[in-house]
This record gives sequence, C-alpha cells and structure tokens, in this order.
Amino acid sequence: MPSPGVSVLVYHNITLQLFKKFLEDETVKSNLKYAKILSEVKANDCDAIFYIGGYGPVIDLAADLANIKLASEVGGQSIFKGSHATAPSNVEEE
Repeated sequence: MPSPGVSVLVYHNITLQLFKKFLEDETVKSNLKYAKILSEVKANDCDAIFYIGGYGPVIDLAADLANIKLASEVGGQSIFKGSHATAPSNVEEE
C-alpha cells in the first residue's frame, strides 16, 4: 500500500495533467479568450452574480477584494449561489 504522501502526489499529477488538457482544448481556448479578470468586471455590466458551488466562493472569493467590491455594488438581491450538485459528474467529464 503506498504511503499517503505518494497517493497525494499521484493525485496531484493526474489532476495537473487533466487541467493542462482542459486548457489546451480548442473550445475552451475559444471561450476563455472572452473571459475577464474579476477586477475588470463592473457592477453596471451585469444583472446578477452567480456563484457556482465548490471551494472557490468559500475560500478564494470570500477574501478577494475585487469580488467583495463587485458583490457590494451589485447588491444582495442579485447574488445567487449554486451547490456542489451543479458541478458536472465524473461521467460527464470523461
């Protein structure tokens, strides 16, 4: 049985490979060319903010100053959140 450290390293390498494959996909590249950095998004450019489930909104975005500013300007009436259930399953990703 491999040690926990080895298992984590293998998982990290597989995840990194999948992420690189995702970023090399032509459809993804085409869609990402229109993406904005969060600090470039202005409240009057959007009708609402939707936070999909996962760790990003909880860990990364909760302390992000650009996100806090944008959410404050948009206001609580137009902020929606999803749950982990909205994320694709492994079957959909294969």
